[in-house]
Amino acid sequence: MKQPRYVERGGEQTYAAPFRQTGTRLRAWPLAADPAALQRLVDRYLVAPTGGALSYRPMLSSVLLAHAPIGATRSLTAPDAEYGWTGETDLAFWVLVGRGRTVAGRWELDQLLWFLPYVWVDVPQTMATGREVYGYPKEVAVMETAASTGDPSLVVRASTTVLPTHAPTTPLVTRPVLEVRLPDAGDDPGFFARLRQAAEAFEGVAQAAAHLGIEAIQHPDLDADVLAILLRDLVRLEVPMVFLKQFRDVVDPAAACYQAILESPARVEGLPVGWPILEPAAITIWDYASHPIARELGLGTPIDGVLRCTAAAGMEVHFDFLVELAEVRWRAP
Repeated sequence: MKQPRYVERGGEQTYAAPFRQTGTRLRAWPLAADPAALQRLVDRYLVAPTGGALSYRPMLSSVLLAHAPIGATRSLTAPDAEYGWTGETDLAFWVLVGRGRTVAGRWELDQLLWFLPYVWVDVPQTMATGREVYGYPKEVAVMETAASTGDPSLVVRASTTVLPTHAPTTPLVTRPVLEVRLPDAGDDPGFFARLRQAAEAFEGVAQAAAHLGIEAIQHPDLDADVLAILLRDLVRLEVPMVFLKQFRDVVDPAAACYQAILESPARVEGLPVGWPILEPAAITIWDYASHPIARELGLGTPIDGVLRCTAAAGMEVHFDFLVELAEVRWRAP
C-alpha cells in the first residue's frame, strides 16, 4: 500500500532521515549487568510486541554507558538538507543484542545490534526526531559538564523531568538521573606511562574486552564467538541498531496506533581515532518510579533512591558517522 505524504508544518520539530553527524567525541564505560534482567528488558521491548515473530537476546553481561557530544547533525534529504544543522549531546545506555532463530532445536545468531533503552539529549528537535522517525526513546535533559560548572571532575550530570513516585498527588519535577565523574588527570605524572601500558594491553578485541570487563553471555544453545562478530562489525565501521517505534492510540488509550521493530545501520565515515580511559569512573544513577533505570537494566539495587557504581576503565573515540534509513523487521497489522 502506498504511504501518504508527510505534511510539513510551520515550526516543524522533526526532520527527514538519513543524517550525517560530525565531530562526535564519544566516551563509554561498561557496567556489569544481570543477564536475566537484560533478557526481561529485551523480551519486553523487542520480542513481546511481535508475539514471538522475532527473537532477540542480550549478548553481553554488561551494558555500555556512553556520553557523546556531537559537533553537528544534518539531514541528508532535500529540502531539509538545505535548512541548517544543530549540535547536540547524547547520553545513553547501550545493550548489545542478537537477532536469531531456532534451527533444529538450537538458536542461531543472525545479526548483532545495539539497543538503547534510555537516551537523553539536550536539543528538543533531536529528541522529537529520534522518537518519531526512528523510535529512540529520547528525553530532553539539562546536561551539566566541567565547562559549565567549573567542577573539573564532572564529565556529565543529566537532569530531566521525573515522577519520583506514582501517586495522584505526585507533581512532575526536574531531578538528576545520571552523573559521571573522572579524576582530574592533568596533574598525574604517571598518566602517559599508564596510557602506553594500557595501549599494549588493548591488542585485539578479546584483550580489550577483558581489560574493560566485557564478557559475552554463555548461552547454552548458542555456538558463536560474539566478540569476534562484534569486531567484524567494528572493522566494517558499522554499528547496527534496533528500535521499538510506537505511538499511543487516542481511540483506545491502552493500544498503539502504530508499532514496529526497526533496524538501521550507523556507518562510521573516515578513520576513527580512539584510546582507553585509564581512570575509574564514578557513576551515580538516581531511581524514580518513572525512571527505574538501574533496576530495569540489572545494574544493582538502589539504596535510598540512588545507585553508585564504578567503571574500572573506559574508552574514548572520535569519529563522524551516517545514521542510515531503517528497515522494518516487523510491523503490527
